[in-house]
Amino acid sequence: MLREEQIQLRRQRGAEEKFRIRRLGDDRVFGDYHVNSPGSGRTYRVAIRGFCPGERYCECPDFRKNTLETCKHVEAVVLRIQ
Repeated sequence: MLREEQIQLRRQRGAEEKFRIRRLGDDRVFGDYHVNSPGSGRTYRVAIRGFCPGERYCECPDFRKNTLETCKHVEAVVLRIQ
C-alpha cells in the first residue's frame, strides 16, 4: 500500500508542477527528454523506452534512491506523451 501511495504522489506532482519538457532527437514518442523545473532551475534527462517499470529512467536523485522505478519527472513526461 505504501508503495502505491508513493507512486501516486509522484504522479500527482508530475501533473501539477509546470515542467518544461523538451524532446531530444527525432519525433518518436519513445526516447530521451530534458525536463526542467522552473522553480529550482534544474534540468534532468529522462529516458522513456516504454510505459512499464524498468523501461523508464531519470537521472534525478529521487529516481536513483527510491525503488519505485519512477519519479515526478518521469511521470510528467509519460503524462505528456500518452
